[in-house]
Amino acid sequence: MLLESAVREQTHTLMAEARRGGVEIIADLAAEWRALCDEGTHAEPFYRPEWISAYVRAFAPDKQVVLVTARVNGRLRAVLPLIEERTRFHGVPVKMLRGAANVHSDRFDLVHGAGEDSAEAVLAIWQFLKEAPGWDVIEVRDVPPGGAMEQLLAAAEIDGYPTGKWNSVLTPYISLPGPGADVKAAYAQFDKNFRSKLRKWRRKLEERGPVQVIQSDAADPAMLERFYALEASGWKGAGATAIASDPQTRQFYDEVAREAARFGYLALYEVQCDGRAVAMHYGLRHSGRYFVPKMGYDENYPECALGHVILDEALRDCIARGLTEFDFLGDEAEWKRRWTHQFRQHHWCYVFRKGLAGQALHAVKFKLLTTAREVKRKYFGKGGK
Repeated sequence: MLLESAVREQTHTLMAEARRGGVEIIADLAAEWRALCDEGTHAEPFYRPEWISAYVRAFAPDKQVVLVTARVNGRLRAVLPLIEERTRFHGVPVKMLRGAANVHSDRFDLVHGAGEDSAEAVLAIWQFLKEAPGWDVIEVRDVPPGGAMEQLLAAAEIDGYPTGKWNSVLTPYISLPGPGADVKAAYAQFDKNFRSKLRKWRRKLEERGPVQVIQSDAADPAMLERFYALEASGWKGAGATAIASDPQTRQFYDEVAREAARFGYLALYEVQCDGRAVAMHYGLRHSGRYFVPKMGYDENYPECALGHVILDEALRDCIARGLTEFDFLGDEAEWKRRWTHQFRQHHWCYVFRKGLAGQALHAVKFKLLTTAREVKRKYFGKGGK
């Protein structure tokens, strides 16, 4: 089904439209979509069509996909992949359009190209959504700072629609010097005592047996199987939160690995001790940056701090390759703070339908729940989120 609206001007034609269907409609736009990402504004794996397709196939195979796009003179300039569903919003039945993402997606946004027409394309998508029937709330999770969804929220607010942002993950990252960098000089940014501990942990591991570091850009089934087993061997497996604990989650990471290898941005790291995998990164190397969606390590080596050891190995390789950033993904954690004090605050973004019903839903989310959270923090401290 194709819906469209168009605004014609003297210099060019701006058209916004929406296609509805299953995962196959993503494939129809994939080549143009990738080219849009490659322009640089959204040059990260999480916004690419293969990433969204993997999400839909694994977690929303029976849901209605809605691709809202904007074109200038027939050229794709923006795309917003949404899932249409009837659900409950804090107990209230609603018709929702939500971003095609979940916690495993890491990051999500309305994708647009570089250039002067980008803001116009985002506005066109909002104008289309504003006129489209059948939704009570639009929900998009984990939007990075400065994301295009913030522009859409601003346009909606100008039009009198209730909007809001809710803090989600505070993601750490390490700035790297880029091409031609010296690893030793780059490591000078880290605390001297911490660097000493890294060397000590590596020596402790070498006392257990010969240490070997393997890096692969291929979606090797045996290596992936070792990673899944390693990640599930500790507390994640015990708590049923490991990738291998859920068939849908395993399907997602399998497909992402295959597609990332196909397009040249998979980066698997493995530290072996005495011929056995003891720490691994399921990583991505894209547009001069390194991302770590998942990692795992053997918890039977507590004196070796294996999470830090493999991060040290991956980071050194990233510097040697001339990368500009190491992105931890996910939320902040004390162990990540030992490496960096740079963070990006992500947000869940909301637009509610104009009218009393939308105002009521907005009040539930951004007044009642916010007040309840502040009360919990006051009386129970930071844990009362």
